[in-house]
Amino acid sequence: AMSNDASKIPSESLRQQIQEQAFLQEMPEALREEIAEIILIHCHPVDFEAGHVLFHSGEHSDDQAYLILEGTLEISSKSMTSLEINAPTLVGEMAHVTPLETRLCTVTALTNLSALNFSWHECFEAVQKKGGKKACQRLKLALQKLVWSRLIPQETGRQGTP
Repeated sequence: AMSNDASKIPSESLRQQIQEQAFLQEMPEALREEIAEIILIHCHPVDFEAGHVLFHSGEHSDDQAYLILEGTLEISSKSMTSLEINAPTLVGEMAHVTPLETRLCTVTALTNLSALNFSWHECFEAVQKKGGKKACQRLKLALQKLVWSRLIPQETGRQGTP
């Protein structure tokens, strides 16, 4: 089900696509570039077919996140209305900002997806090395905002953006 078509994308345009992610927009440009660079270094491209479940609600969180570059996915759980979200977006952020060890939502590919997979642990370790605690806190805050915008969607103008 997985191939590595995304690896044909030149890293310059990937860097651009990472920097344009909504959750990074409120950061100072220098930090945004730094985080994009770190994700670029630590990620590997993956593709998923429509119908593939990236995360199951209730399963153990394995520290993995996906930046979705192309496609549409659904975020659903028992306690919230399903959200349909279009790329570019990030999934896998909830497990990182909540103290729970389990996934809060099920994330399903509605179309074929092109994505970048990375580990939060590696990402935050690198951010801390380069930017210190403050940079880590800014990133965590940005992720918390993204989570809240999804859990309380009626307060957002458009899905996926705070």
